[in-house]
Amino acid sequence: MSGVARSRFQQLEARKATAVAAVEPGIRYTYYEGDWERLPDFGKLTSVKEGTLSDFDLSPRRQDDRFGFVYEGFVRIPSTGIYAFYTTSDDGSRLLIGDQQIVLNDGTHAMEEKSGEIALAEACTPSAWSSSSGPARKDSWFHTKARGSQAEDPPDQLCHHP
Repeated sequence: MSGVARSRFQQLEARKATAVAAVEPGIRYTYYEGDWERLPDFGKLTSVKEGTLSDFDLSPRRQDDRFGFVYEGFVRIPSTGIYAFYTTSDDGSRLLIGDQQIVLNDGTHAMEEKSGEIALAEACTPSAWSSSSGPARKDSWFHTKARGSQAEDPPDQLCHHP
């Protein structure tokens, strides 16, 4: 005798495109130093450094642990569809598309990957990615893929306002 399976399907509406005038390659970052068990509200903290990078890069950090980054910009979405976003971090990370949290990989932990999906229209979509480190920082990373495709690293997909 076999078991009974049940599924629920829901048609998702793609997140509307955001009108973006002029953008340049890369992503903006804001760097912080502190000791957090969980991702802080970076907006309430004083930043140590700000700038622009071509990719998610930890090189602007001034120390090897107890720091955090907020990266902000846009991700180019080549065609309307459902996209999976992944963060891999040693300690906390969070990824937002617009104001919607897609991935939460928070807390003190070893290197761990988490993912989330969202339906997106073809466009440059606003995104923000936060990362913090505890006393044993290793690395953080983010990548995305459309359903049915291979995962892509973000550099060619990232852009920001000049």
